[in-house]
Amino acid sequence: MHVHTGGSIPPDEPRREHHAAATGPAPRRATARPVRVEFEPAPDGTDLRRRVRRDAVETILHRAVWIDPSDRVLVEAVYRDHRTVADLARLLGTDDRSLRRRVRRIVQRLLSPQFVFVASSMARSATSRRPTSPASPPPGPWSDTRRRVAEHCVLNGRSLRDAARTLNLSLHVVRRHRDALHACFEMERDGRCP
Repeated sequence: MHVHTGGSIPPDEPRREHHAAATGPAPRRATARPVRVEFEPAPDGTDLRRRVRRDAVETILHRAVWIDPSDRVLVEAVYRDHRTVADLARLLGTDDRSLRRRVRRIVQRLLSPQFVFVASSMARSATSRRPTSPASPPPGPWSDTRRRVAEHCVLNGRSLRDAARTLNLSLHVVRRHRDALHACFEMERDGRCP
């Protein structure tokens, strides 16, 4: 008795290579043909697949002030100036698929709750700044190092290694600050903020 252990061949079917040796070559499979999907446009002629809600565009553009200037220019060109990614890729001399992927990643980062948390915390600390002596730490809930790590990792989407290299910190320190930021975000999200 044969017990099937979860492979892709059920116990009743012989393996193809053993079966082929006994019966001759295996039959040819039909090649996959591309499936054509019909798209029927909306009655007024708008392509609903490409339409982004106006409030989402305003949110994206409003939050773009917090990101790197190179990313901000790209987001503004796509969402404010209505340039296509293919046109921008031609101007920049890059592949349009990679540029589209980059824009998508930037927008996902801008719309993430972690981005909102860090940007609002930094905005609160910027408005509560009082004149201090140069030797005193900056006011607000975060140290200068944590603020710089938050800016690099959360707002600008840099990797931990890139942030460590740019900020001249060890990877361990950057990871520790990023984990502390994540814990602060979780506490605020759950309503346990002190």
